[in-house]
Amino acid sequence: MFNNYEIVEYTYSLPLQIQNFTGRTIQDDRGDIKDVLEHWHQEIEIVYTFEGHALHYIDGKVHRAAPGKLIVTNSESIHKVISDEGTLGIPEVIAVVLLVNVDFVKKLVPNLEQMYFLPEADSDMEKIEQLMKEFSYYAGEEKEHEPYENLRLMSMLYELMYLLCRDDLVVRETVFPINNQKNLERLRGIMQYVEAHYTEEITQYEVAERFYFTKEYFSRFFKKNTGMTFKEYVMHYRLKQAYDPIVYTERSILDIALDCGFADARGLINVFKRVYGDTPYQYRKMHMQKKEHETR
Repeated sequence: MFNNYEIVEYTYSLPLQIQNFTGRTIQDDRGDIKDVLEHWHQEIEIVYTFEGHALHYIDGKVHRAAPGKLIVTNSESIHKVISDEGTLGIPEVIAVVLLVNVDFVKKLVPNLEQMYFLPEADSDMEKIEQLMKEFSYYAGEEKEHEPYENLRLMSMLYELMYLLCRDDLVVRETVFPINNQKNLERLRGIMQYVEAHYTEEITQYEVAERFYFTKEYFSRFFKKNTGMTFKEYVMHYRLKQAYDPIVYTERSILDIALDCGFADARGLINVFKRVYGDTPYQYRKMHMQKKEHETR
């Protein structure tokens, strides 16, 4: 199941997870860019781009990733990434992502709740490039390594955090006034509400009232912070819940539609075709044929 809140497993039992992304990692079965909704997690996310471009939507603001650029997402910041289509299919690593345990960072920065890492890092980029290339080597399945090499990884992590804390850590209120921080907390609450009630009928008026917005302001607020209307967000969330049952099971489209909050099968079919270019049945058949071909 797709959730807004993400639980992270760590690499080598250290306080971080390391992921490499290639142009193939970010594409779906049709070769299109995977659709990722806004989400958040406790970890601090650090992304270094080797090739291509992407748009990082973080706390309602847009930051453009490019080769040689580091993007930092703070703990519990609402974010999503839209990759450039030019990177699709590239077999080489286009970016490395670190997810750093927030409790580890709190030991380094005891007042972390009052602080904020600037999303577009402006530190010693030559040193950061070297560190991120080394982190990239350790991504994926755990490799055999020399005794005490974990100490090397920890020293790299300490060095990276030192550079970010020295050059890119500011008081949160200088970036987000108190009112903005409260609005982002309300946005997380709205997303959690959708996660808990997507199988039911959800109206914009009901959610606006529940979270103390006027209907007009709620519409502007949600679109500004997510890049889509509330109706579009709910539709995409339901579609995400329907995707795995459609692709990986033989359940009827009607049953899947009703379980995921659609009024009928036609509603799910129309939305699915608009997003993925095929009906659910066509997409399921294509996926099955692809898997059969791969196993030959």
